[in-house]
Amino acid sequence: MPCDVAKQVLSGQTDEKVRNHILKCDLCGLCVQSCPEQLDIPKLVIAARQVLIEKGITDVELYRPMWVDHDWNAFTIYRDTYQIDYSNLIEMRCDTLFFPGCVLSSYAPELTRAAVRWLADQGGQVGLSLQCCGQPLAQIGLTKRAEYHLKLIWQMAHETGTHRLVTACPGCDYQLHCGSVPGGIEVVSLFQLMADAGVRASGLSDGKITIHDSCPDREQQRIGPRVREMLSDYEIGEMAHHGRETHCCGSGGIVSIIDPELCICRAERRLKEFREVGAHLCVTYCIACASGLSSVFEPGKVRYLLELIFNQSVDYARNRARMEAMWQGEQGEYNYHRLESSLTLGSSWARQLQK
Repeated sequence: MPCDVAKQVLSGQTDEKVRNHILKCDLCGLCVQSCPEQLDIPKLVIAARQVLIEKGITDVELYRPMWVDHDWNAFTIYRDTYQIDYSNLIEMRCDTLFFPGCVLSSYAPELTRAAVRWLADQGGQVGLSLQCCGQPLAQIGLTKRAEYHLKLIWQMAHETGTHRLVTACPGCDYQLHCGSVPGGIEVVSLFQLMADAGVRASGLSDGKITIHDSCPDREQQRIGPRVREMLSDYEIGEMAHHGRETHCCGSGGIVSIIDPELCICRAERRLKEFREVGAHLCVTYCIACASGLSSVFEPGKVRYLLELIFNQSVDYARNRARMEAMWQGEQGEYNYHRLESSLTLGSSWARQLQK
């Protein structure tokens, strides 16, 4: 029961079962849909994670690669290690700021650049932000750091003159809508804009497809219905759990750091539903979901929507291998050193402003 979890956490005497529940929860929010009292269990879990960190029960250093409020983290190191450079797309002043998210900007630079070009074709000055939305911090339980990080993002957006911030990640879309969006700035998904512009996915082979919905879109359903519009030329077979009832792809809740095998089991649960619906392709609108599911799906059976829109494939197996390789050997030692000596975003940004 939630009250029993809360009592144990506040007492500092948590047993293994309760700790596992807290640290291995994918924070997907499905429980809220079925709870007769509409209790916000994910919020309780995040609060519990925060208390476990404060009491020293959880070693926050385990999560250091996901400290996205530092200038060196798993994603910035990945982009630097494999020389993924967006410097020509960073604008000091822009009307529209594209916010691709950590995974897209790291794993799919060609798709990221294609999205910027598409936005530019719609008119106005477009810039690119490589900042993380801060959701990993919130999910770890580093609540105050997540709130400060979001405050810095809005400050940066204000200084560029941004009126519209465009996301490509449902997690970013959810996180940036948390709290209050500053006046004068609109946060909108790239897929909403594409659907409004009449963009449709094309070039798929005949046969049934299915759509894996992203957990952060569960409650508001801002993106999923628009994605279905973009795929309306094809027969869509819905998996048993979709829309507000969707299941996690396995990558939610930063669980991979605690129990990677559990993440695989959750992805396999989705694979089972995919097979049951008889589709030949699973389409996602979250590249983190596509990456997580691709670890158990047959090659080519799961695709991120932008791959279909821009006719470009992402090699998810290669990306996973590169992420693992960058922590090995001399390069790995160097990258670990960068993690340990990293400055916070606020510190490094302030330093840049003083130049």
